[in-house]
Formats: sequence, C-alpha cells, structure tokens
Amino acid sequence: MAKKLSDRIAERAKTKKQSRNAKNRAQFLAVRDELQEALDDNWTIKDLWETLHTEGSITFSYQAFRTHLLAWQTTAPQAIKEKPKPAADPTKPGDGKKDQTTDKQKPHTTEKQSKGFIFDSSPKKEDYI
Repeated sequence: MAKKLSDRIAERAKTKKQSRNAKNRAQFLAVRDELQEALDDNWTIKDLWETLHTEGSITFSYQAFRTHLLAWQTTAPQAIKEKPKPAADPTKPGDGKKDQTTDKQKPHTTEKQSKGFIFDSSPKKEDYI
C-alpha cells in the first residue's frame, strides 16, 4: 500500500535543501529585535547591515537586507514599531486631555482659510442651477 501524502511530504522536506531566500529570511528574523532597538536609537540601515555582516549574523547582501527590513517594517504590528508615549506630566497645568471636537465640529476662521483649497462636501441650495 502506498504511503500517505503527508508521510511523503515529510520525507521530502527532510531531504530538501533549504532555499537561499528561506535562509536569508531566517537570519533576518533571528536579529529583528536587535534591529528594532538599533533603529529606535537612530542608526542607519547601512550601519546595521555592516555590523551584522561583519559579525557573521547575516550573510546576505545589503540590498537583500534592505528588502527584508522594509518589508518587515510595513508588515510588523504598530505596537512593535512605535515607542510608548510618555504619560501626561501631572505637575504641568491642564488635565492632559486632548480637545475632543472633530474637524467637522471645529469652527473655521477666514484667517486659516486664506491659503489652500478647502472642500466642503455638504451641498448648498444656492449652488444648484
């Protein structure tokens, strides 16, 4: 009787050579937490790559490193990429709360409207023909 498909796939996976892209991705994912810390400390991508490449942590090219880094930054959860914001200082005046009005609720002044185009989506009867 023939082996199950799952068994045949498992045997093939054991003997299959890992692709270059998979190795690169694995190396990148192994150092991503360090990368985030270094990026938060304002180090350049080139500095990160040179250091990791010299240490042997990554073995792929700078261009491949940039590709992995930029793809990771666009898909990583926002909580990982952003630093926590400091809480409001209780010693400063004010309650630390933001103005709760939305843009539509805020009154418009003519001084602020003097520059640029402002679109009002609510139709006016006098504008109709």
